[in-house]
Amino acid sequence: SQRMRPKEGSAAVMVTASGDLALEEGTWKTSIPMADGTSFEDYGKYLVGWKKTNGTWMVQYDIWNSDNAPPQAPAK
Repeated sequence: SQRMRPKEGSAAVMVTASGDLALEEGTWKTSIPMADGTSFEDYGKYLVGWKKTNGTWMVQYDIWNSDNAPPQAPAK
């Protein structure tokens, strides 16, 4: 599985494992270029659930959210 959360700057805050299951919790930050040449700085939290299958850790779910409100659309 490919991880979809922004990866410019991420840090695992906590990893917990029990048997064939693990949970990764952390924070991320990224800079998104805008059409007007500026950039939107975004940051938030993520949670990844892992499952060990045939000796390989596989992503079961990957959720993330932004702590910022979305940027406003340009006026028309």
